[in-house]
Amino acid sequence: MVNNAPLLPSSDSDHVDALLFLIGEAEVADTGDYAAWLEFMATEVEYSMPVRTTRNRVNPDVAPARSFLLKEDRASLTLRVKRLLESDSVWSENPASRVRRFVSNIRVRRAADGLVVGSYLLLLRSRSDRDTYEILSADRRDLLVRDSTGTLRLAAREITIDQSRLGMANLPFPI
Repeated sequence: MVNNAPLLPSSDSDHVDALLFLIGEAEVADTGDYAAWLEFMATEVEYSMPVRTTRNRVNPDVAPARSFLLKEDRASLTLRVKRLLESDSVWSENPASRVRRFVSNIRVRRAADGLVVGSYLLLLRSRSDRDTYEILSADRRDLLVRDSTGTLRLAAREITIDQSRLGMANLPFPI
């Protein structure tokens, strides 16, 4: 998903559309409306989070492509959402975590197949009655495509967390 096209200015309508997409997606995820969150996905979505490894200075950001914390498609995302909404066995989210997603540093570029959008994510999670937050920070690379109605959908997301070890007991979902 590397794209060297020029960044779109914030006044460009595609930049505004991408910004509104990310804000809307974060809002429905923060409220726990996972069924609505799933509607942001394209039919053929690829959603992944490679394992982050610590490397020397020669090649610091290389993550092995074969190791993933998440590697999902539309079917597996649908199963995750269904489990969260309908199952009594999701003990790690009962009671539900309180999660706030802060999306920033949004960079939008045009590509032949849509918009390549980079963003930073800071996720704060409060569980039960604890007085501390769990924190996750990440860089996200998204491919947004327009469906037949012109609505933006997420066709691909790669999430690169800033930690080499996940700093929380389990992953809040979605990321």
